[in-house]
Amino acid sequence: MDIYTLDKMYRGSVLRVVAISGGRIARSKLMDLGIIPGEHLTVTKNDGNGPLIIEHHGSRLVVGTGLAGKVRVSPLNE
Repeated sequence: MDIYTLDKMYRGSVLRVVAISGGRIARSKLMDLGIIPGEHLTVTKNDGNGPLIIEHHGSRLVVGTGLAGKVRVSPLNE
């Protein structure tokens, strides 16, 4: 199982959240968005410039690259 950070994933990637790194505030922000280990995400936009747009349970979420770099994911569609 390969593990990457969310900020390195491309548009269309279907992912499973493996772990969250970072401090208490970063983990709290991600948890408030529902991004926790075991959840599945789809990258809708990541052009390497600016925030990512991800889909999670039918909702679109905007996550900055700094915060996305703290989310460890494993691709489901390899």
